Amino acid sequence: MKPKVVKYDDLITDLRVKYIEILKSQYMHAFEAGQMDPDTVATLIESADVALDANFPTPTLTPPKIPNPNKLPDWEWIYNEF
Repeated sequence: MKPKVVKYDDLITDLRVKYIEILKSQYMHAFEAGQMDPDTVATLIESADVALDANFPTPTLTPPKIPNPNKLPDWEWIYNEF
C-alpha cells in the first residue's frame, strides 16, 4: 500500500484552522472566567472569524486584502476597526 502524500500547503491550512479554533475557545474561556467583557470577546471572536474567512473565502464574502498571505489578519483587522 502506497502512503498518501500530503501537500505542505494543506498541512499549513489545517494548522491555521486548528490554531484559530483553539484561540476562539481561549477567548470564550477568558470571558467565562470573568477576564473579558462581552464587547471584547465578541471583537476577538469576530477577528478570528475574519482570519478563517481569509483562509477559506466563500463566494458570497469578499476576503480581506492581506499584504502578507503567510500572516494571519486577525490583529490587523482589529487595528483597522478602531
